[in-house]
Amino acid sequence: MPTKDVNDNPRDQYAWLGRLGSGRDDPMDSSFAATTFGTNGGDPSEGRQTTMHDPIGYGGGSGYFDYGTEALNNVARATMNGGAGMTPADDAGMSDHDKTLFDNMMEPSL
Repeated sequence: MPTKDVNDNPRDQYAWLGRLGSGRDDPMDSSFAATTFGTNGGDPSEGRQTTMHDPIGYGGGSGYFDYGTEALNNVARATMNGGAGMTPADDAGMSDHDKTLFDNMMEPSL
């Protein structure tokens, strides 16, 4: 069976919407049987944090494939080094932006 390496940055302001409403499997769920890895850039030695949903950041943000991000470093380790040395995925919680979107979605409509 092929290895499934996935990441999900809690600071990615749109990824959770797809999981919530698309009906697709959540690759971060243990039932998906993927090897997860970090994208948060929590430790400067691991690389910069991914701050956007885009593959490459625009307007000053960092996308998943921007040079120097923890996400790209882990993609390289997954593809070139059999996953050895990948940093673990960690849950930084919802960003303030995510919390605002979620709270607004949960408010009753008129």
